[in-house]
Amino acid sequence: MLELPMIFGDRMVLQRQKPIEIWGKATPGDDVTAELGYEGQAVATAKTAAGEDGTFRLFLPALEVGRDLTLTVVSGGESAAFHDVLIGEVWIAGGQSNMEYFMNFDAERETAYTWDEPELRFFDYPEVSFEGELEEYDFSEFGFWRRCRREDLPWWSAVGAWFAKKLHGETGVPVGIVGCNWGGTRASC
Repeated sequence: MLELPMIFGDRMVLQRQKPIEIWGKATPGDDVTAELGYEGQAVATAKTAAGEDGTFRLFLPALEVGRDLTLTVVSGGESAAFHDVLIGEVWIAGGQSNMEYFMNFDAERETAYTWDEPELRFFDYPEVSFEGELEEYDFSEFGFWRRCRREDLPWWSAVGAWFAKKLHGETGVPVGIVGCNWGGTRASC
């Protein structure tokens, strides 16, 4: 058994200059190994054992900027591989409806849909309010990393998209935006 949270996926962006945390569940006591690298060449590896409850947490060393990496997690004969991984800046776009406001809600921003920025990515967390809700309802339009391209940009937070574009232009590093917002909710939520 190997389970990782939905934030881990193809096209994800990992934070640069900070240890890279990998967590999840595996068979209790099993070794868990994570490797980040290019095909045939590891850049970073880490190993731990799953605890009595099956949870594990390990840290890959802090890295600078990275592009076109693969993250592989292995435990008990099972593996999960995530491709097209970037290392750069990761920012949270949290708030209410003003942060949730998708690019496709405003026709004036239609020209922005021609953006093709392969180093900008967006992860929009589903609006869940109780444990188990992810299994109870269809959230298939959310919970995965999207690229900044015509077919995906309408789902981006407008504020998040414009912020990512500006930050990328100033720093030249990949940018990942994690959308965790819900119109009409309290900031503390």
